[in-house]
Amino acid sequence: MPRILSYVFLFIVFLSCSKKESNNPVPSQVPMVVTDSIGSISKTSVKAYYTIANQGSIILLEAGVVWGESPNPTISNNKVVGSDFIKGSYNVSISKLISGSSYYSRAYVTNKNGTFYGNEVMFVTQNSPDLPTIKLDSIIEVTNNSATVVSTIVS
Repeated sequence: MPRILSYVFLFIVFLSCSKKESNNPVPSQVPMVVTDSIGSISKTSVKAYYTIANQGSIILLEAGVVWGESPNPTISNNKVVGSDFIKGSYNVSISKLISGSSYYSRAYVTNKNGTFYGNEVMFVTQNSPDLPTIKLDSIIEVTNNSATVVSTIVS
């Protein structure tokens, strides 16, 4: 009888033990993305460079760069999706920016476990004044050391 009770006790302990499922990905599943730099900065656009250093053990569904006028932009803000979602270095163009404005940008990757972000990079678009376009109409009254130029401001 004590032996049967021991078996019953072990059976109950065995049934109560189960592997718990977790929503937290294990480290081998976590992808790693790095925001490398921002370049080719103009008044209304930039080029963002990023690297997918480790795609993790789960297929990436999307990768690219997010940006916004506040720190820690997310995919809910503005984003540009890159051309590929495997380990490697990439760049995307960010356009329709406002001249002379500060922006925050970071690379991201998404897999079935969620979205993972790289480091944040801050940049400021150029703030140069628009120079007028001038059309040269004619040059008159030319002398040895001077001339009169007739021109029209187009824009």
